[in-house]
Amino acid sequence: MRILRLAIIFSIITMLGACAQTGVKDEVLLADATSNSTVKTVLGFVGEYKIEEKNLEEDQFNARVSVIFRNAEREAIADVTLKYSKIDGKWVLKSNLLAIRNVKVFNEPDLVQSKMHVADHREYFGFLFCDTECPKDELSTFSATDVELVSTAHDLDIGKLNYTLKEVHEDDYLSENVVHEVEGNYSFFDGWAYTTKEWTAVTSWKLNGTYRIEWMKNGVDNPQETLYEPNEVIDNIRITGELAYTRKSDKTTDVQNSLTINFIRGDEAYTLQPVFVDRGTEGYDLVVKYGMLENEAFLIHYEFCGWPEKDAEMYVISVDNSYGEFTKTGQ
Repeated sequence: MRILRLAIIFSIITMLGACAQTGVKDEVLLADATSNSTVKTVLGFVGEYKIEEKNLEEDQFNARVSVIFRNAEREAIADVTLKYSKIDGKWVLKSNLLAIRNVKVFNEPDLVQSKMHVADHREYFGFLFCDTECPKDELSTFSATDVELVSTAHDLDIGKLNYTLKEVHEDDYLSENVVHEVEGNYSFFDGWAYTTKEWTAVTSWKLNGTYRIEWMKNGVDNPQETLYEPNEVIDNIRITGELAYTRKSDKTTDVQNSLTINFIRGDEAYTLQPVFVDRGTEGYDLVVKYGMLENEAFLIHYEFCGWPEKDAEMYVISVDNSYGEFTKTGQ
């Protein structure tokens, strides 16, 4: 009998101790979770709350409450972490933090947004480059097609996608094909955000044909010129072959050049391959070196925004910095 009494007394003491250490009640945890300042900003969503973890250690009590926000467009799973301290025998909430764990998107995003990202985040020179003297909205000679969707890979269950987008630009001299690899990540509060992971721009020169050079057009003379006379003409310049210039977001470049130039100056006939040079913000050059002397050469120059106050065009420059008109006369 005595042993039975002791067992009963021990059980009562254990139960009282357990009651003293139960921590924060579930209804309080749920009320505190719903009062989280971030949760309050989520309007128009159905919220589901579930107590996932509770941890009591002396005068500290922690809990994790999962929350599901859902509407017709998306669903988010979040965790509210609650931390309490016991002060004067009462549990006092010390921190109340929400972290989004996963966002599920029910519908594919508007493709226009990723196209706008491409338009606003171009990082390379070419048709799309222009300095302050030639703003982009004045590039009237460029007939760019719409940005085209090439492929899509996405996992809307975790709010991620990858787009391959292409744009093509052309003028009378060049065509440029640019492929963008764009990554999208969905934020519950801000929607889709896009990042260009990489891009490749291939610029092809449209030079096949017959051309004419007239030096120092309209009688503009350069007293420093050592080779070409004012209004001197080099006619029947024949250009064949291909030139493709590739630039990538990792800063690597590649030139595939099979161009051949044939022309006659004086009594000499020349057949040679021009050398491609990227001048950065100044444009592109084809260096035509045809004689042994230093001044027996000229540059066929492509200017992004034109010279001198024109849209993009091509002209020639001598070693002594004289200018000449470069005109296509036949196919």
